Amino acid sequence: MKHKDYYKIMGVKWNASEEEITVAYRRLVRQFHPEVSKEPNASERFKEINKVYNILKSPHKRIAYNAHLKVICQKPIANNKNTLKHYLIHLKKNAGQYTEKFLWHKKRSQNV
Repeated sequence: MKHKDYYKIMGVKWNASEEEITVAYRRLVRQFHPEVSKEPNASERFKEINKVYNILKSPHKRIAYNAHLKVICQKPIANNKNTLKHYLIHLKKNAGQYTEKFLWHKKRSQNV
């Protein structure tokens, strides 16, 4: 199941005040109300906005969601295959440079 960022859905920052969240909610509800909007997915979007608002308006639910978001966003680098792949490509491209530095430090430490 793909994670949905509730703050992105509402169009606010993660540290938005309750008032900012309410203003964003009212704006989105007017935009996506099924009786007003002509978009085909307006009713699903309207339901999603209501669900998100019910979580973000409650301080306890918002704290729980923020904790959940923090756990999701903190993944070890080894589990992220793309990051590891880019790191290995970087090492291959710059291998000569790193080898020269290593040999220079090794030679310098032997001379001391």
